[in-house]
Amino acid sequence: MLALENLAATLGVTIMDTPRLRPDVNAVYLHHRRIILLRYDLDPYTRRCALAHELGHAYHGDQIPGDPRIERRADEFAARILITPEDYAAAEALHHSVGAIAHELEVTPHLVEVWQDLHERTQSP
Repeated sequence: MLALENLAATLGVTIMDTPRLRPDVNAVYLHHRRIILLRYDLDPYTRRCALAHELGHAYHGDQIPGDPRIERRADEFAARILITPEDYAAAEALHHSVGAIAHELEVTPHLVEVWQDLHERTQSP
C-alpha cells in the first residue's frame, strides 16, 4: 500500500477512511478537495483496488466521475499500476481461474478482467 500512498502524496491527494459511504460505494474521489474517501470496512484487496481506481481519477483530473468511459479509464489506470505483465504471467501459470489469479495478485477479480481486456487490446494487430 505504501506505493499507492506515495503516489497519492505525489498527486497532492489526501486519503481518508470513512464509515460515511453507502454500502455499495467503496471509494470516492473529491477533485475540488483533492481527497479520496475510502469505506473503512473494505477487505485489503478491495481497498487496494479502490484506492488505485480513485488515484486514476486524480491523475486524470476527473471532476465528475460516473461516465462509463471515465470509470473504465480509472479501472485501466488501476490495472496498469497494480498488475505487471510478469506478475500476471506468473499467477496465470499457477492458476486458471480469474478468482485464483486475483488472489495471487492481491487484487479483485474485476481488476484482473480489466487487465486481461486491456492486455488483449494492446496485443491485437
